[in-house]
Amino acid sequence: MEVHFARTVAAYLTTDERANGIVFALYTNELPEPGEARPHRKTIAALTGVLAQEGINIRDGIYVTSTAVSPYDTPPGPDIAIPISTTEYSQFNAEFIYRGSTIETFEPFAPPSGD
Repeated sequence: MEVHFARTVAAYLTTDERANGIVFALYTNELPEPGEARPHRKTIAALTGVLAQEGINIRDGIYVTSTAVSPYDTPPGPDIAIPISTTEYSQFNAEFIYRGSTIETFEPFAPPSGD
């Protein structure tokens, strides 16, 4: 199932012949599998592999629940999770929109500290 999903996503992304990277957001309230830091690890791994075959890299991932947002590849913890209510009119929101629409190379995503 994960590979089928990944191939479907890749088919959409490869219609843009200049695409060479993506930023993804995983919106879910599902809990991670036992021993996993984030949910849907198998899906993201399949997506990473299929996109790499097409020359497209995953530049960054964002994990969004109904209450918080944090980087996908960072273990969860109170020091990195930002309440979703604080992001609506923030630099974080503007940065996410910008990074999702640019084709230029950029530094890895770093969410604000919440201070």
